[in-house]
Formats: sequence, C-alpha cells, structure tokens
Amino acid sequence: MKKIHVIGGGTFSYIAPHLALSAPAFGKVARSIACHYEIDRVVLHLTKMADYNSKIVTNEDVSKLIDNLIEDSDTKVIFFSAALCDYDGNIQTES
Repeated sequence: MKKIHVIGGGTFSYIAPHLALSAPAFGKVARSIACHYEIDRVVLHLTKMADYNSKIVTNEDVSKLIDNLIEDSDTKVIFFSAALCDYDGNIQTES
C-alpha cells in the first residue's frame, strides 16, 4: 500500500551550541492533515519543535528525509507544512 507522508513543525539553524535562529511551528497543520486519512497509510514526520522525540531538527535533516521519501517506491504523496528557518547566522569576533 502506498504511503502518504506528512511533514510538519519548525526547524532551527544553529549559530552556537546554545544559540539558534528558528522558524516557529508546532505541527498543528500537519497533525490536522494526517488525521484525514487512513491511519495505516499516513506517516507523520514532525520536527523536534513539534515532537521532542524527533531527530529532525535542521533544514538539512528535513532535506535528507525528503530525499529518502522520494527514493522510496512506497511514497505516493508528501504533504509539506513544515516551517524552514530562512536564515543562517554566525558570530563575528573582533580581530
């Protein structure tokens, strides 16, 4: 049976170990989409911001997930409601 994947939540862009930019999103839209389909056909992928157990944290993590889903012949549809962080930051030090 082909799978319907729903991706939701927000991502972080780390600047330093305890400092990050973020795109706040907590998975409400993804959960709402997922509940409209047969439970055995839907795979809900939430980011860490929407589910503390998730290993999907950064834009790169989302990109890897999408690459894997595209390669999977059982993927029929991908709903993408995740909020990706639009910026990368860095800390400038005086020289």
